[in-house]
Amino acid sequence: MTYNMKKIIMIIAAVVVTVNVFAQQTKENGIKMYHYKKYQSAAQILEPLAADPVANYYLGLTYLGQGDAAKASATFSKFPEDPANISGTARVAFANKDVTRGMAIAKDLAGKAKKKDWVPQRYAAEAIAYSEGGDYQQAITWYKDALTKTDDAEVHIGIGDAFRRIPGGGGEAMTNYEHVAEKDPKNSLAYSRIGDLWYEARNYQSALDNYAKAKDADNTNPLPYRALSDAFARSGKYQLALENVKKYFDLSDKTHADKMDLLRGYYRAQSSCEAAKYAQEMLGSGQLTGEDKIEATGILGYSQSDCGDSVEALKNLRVYFQVQKPERIKSGDYIQLGKLYLKLGQLDSAGFF
Repeated sequence: MTYNMKKIIMIIAAVVVTVNVFAQQTKENGIKMYHYKKYQSAAQILEPLAADPVANYYLGLTYLGQGDAAKASATFSKFPEDPANISGTARVAFANKDVTRGMAIAKDLAGKAKKKDWVPQRYAAEAIAYSEGGDYQQAITWYKDALTKTDDAEVHIGIGDAFRRIPGGGGEAMTNYEHVAEKDPKNSLAYSRIGDLWYEARNYQSALDNYAKAKDADNTNPLPYRALSDAFARSGKYQLALENVKKYFDLSDKTHADKMDLLRGYYRAQSSCEAAKYAQEMLGSGQLTGEDKIEATGILGYSQSDCGDSVEALKNLRVYFQVQKPERIKSGDYIQLGKLYLKLGQLDSAGFF
């Protein structure tokens, strides 16, 4: 073999290795985006990699996360013998409210595990742990058996999530999340989960500390900001809630739900002019329907009133009061409308409301 031929072969081999490493890193990034609930970003990354069974599985999960069970089912069906994608078909069954079929698929999958093979058990347990209506204790049993054969981080997080599904399971969940964080201080997801557990226990300082660790571990993770925003809003600290929902929005896929969260953040923080402007943009896009459209109309009207545009505020609030369900209109809503009529000099209407 000539020197030039050897050199060409070495170059080709180096290129192949580089491409494979890049593809693996890209797949891992797509999986990370899925875990961060950035489903659109995850799908965009994973779609070109769907020839790989694991990438295909997470691609199907992104479709499930976006509410498209039919598309998820078609995706999982491309690898009918692969444990991950079999698990995906069980998750589709659960999503379609067919618990019996979902459990049957999961049990059949778990039964495929050999002596040292933990992968089928992990995916069988995962199908139940992240679905509604299944036997969570069974999922925990499979996870525990898998953990006798592996120390995989996703198995520890999975069993933690399953424990949170059952009464009194918080302690076991914490143990598994902390194990992952101690083993890998860069695992942002583990810190997010620990923060969630402390928040549920109303230990807000510990929750804040761990959300901060999640942000430090990976500044592309939007979940801590979302959790912080919810925590501050529930405690009446609306300005802090707004600051965090803005950071969450910057890192999010900016879906319809994300935009509604940002709009509520502006409104709760009494950033009235910003809320009015953003509500107007969203309503003007023509993409809002149903209850979100009604809510945005109300926010627009009340925010315009506080921002000094009383005429437009009255026009939008009249629409809001016509379309909103009566039981959702509170006494404070009537008082605000009455004040707006008073501002406009319409005393009879002000008195009525």
